[in-house]
Parts: sequence; structure tokens; C-alpha cells
Amino acid sequence: DGNIISGNDVPDSGSVFDGSGITGAANNVLIQGNWIGINSTGHSILANKSSGINFGNNGFELLTYDNIQILDNVISGNGTTGGLNFSGGIVIGGSENAGLNELITDLVIKRNIIGLSADGLLAIPNEDDGLFVGASADGVTIGGIGDGNIISGNGENGITLGYDISDVQILGN
Repeated sequence: DGNIISGNDVPDSGSVFDGSGITGAANNVLIQGNWIGINSTGHSILANKSSGINFGNNGFELLTYDNIQILDNVISGNGTTGGLNFSGGIVIGGSENAGLNELITDLVIKRNIIGLSADGLLAIPNEDDGLFVGASADGVTIGGIGDGNIISGNGENGITLGYDISDVQILGN
């Protein structure tokens, strides 16, 4: 059984990144089997203020992130920032507008439910994109045959890819 990672908020911090469910700057990361942004029934919002998962864009000095795996999670209902950037389900890497020179390599995102209840039947939208992969990524796999994500009901795009991204596979979602 995984963790329930919900309801996080850092009031009046001045940063859109504070209040994410999971945030960090690390290599060789596995995030698996968690409910992020929903309550213990899997059917109601218990939002994190910012994104459900945020790697990069967070002020840490690590600029290369390698081997991040996000598997078998429910990531829904995140973002209460009133439309500010980076309050989606999964936010990986910097954006061109943020002026960050981050490089993401070997990113795997499979078998997640993003923007829906744990049973996949009710819309529990993330405020912005379900999945945002920012600038400069190499080796990105989103889903797979028999390993697809269910991405639906989010406030913006299901999947957004930034600039300078190569070797991308989006399969079976």
C-alpha cells in the first residue's frame, strides 16, 4: 500500500512551488503506488496547493535529473494557486520562461491515473496540465503498450511537452 500525500500548503510563502505533494532534486528516484491530491476514499479532493509531483523548477541547484520513474500513482485534484504556472498533476523540469537550464534524462511515467478518482470514474481535475515536461529532456517514456496512463479531466492539457525534448515515446495512454 502506498502513501496518501495530500493537503500540503505553505501559506504566504511567495513561491508557486511550495505546497507540492512531492518536490525535489535527485537522481535515481522511484515514486510508486501513492495517492496524491485526493483523500483516503480515492473519490474526493484533498488538494496540494501546487503540483502533485514537482521535479525541477524548485530553486535547487541540481540541474541534471537522471532516472526518474513515476509508476502506479493516482495524481488528481492538485493546484489551488488560482491559475499560476506549475500547479498541475506532474511537473518535471524547467520551462523556457523560467530561465532554467535543467536537463532531464531517462524519465519514465507509466500506469498512473491523472485527473480522475482512484477507480477512474470521477473527474478530479488538476488545476493545470495533467503532465508537463519542461525544457531539455532526453529519453522520455510516457505510458507503453499495456502500461498506459489514464489522463483526463485536467484544467489545461493532458500532456504538454516543452522545447528541446528528444527521444520521446508516448504510447498506450
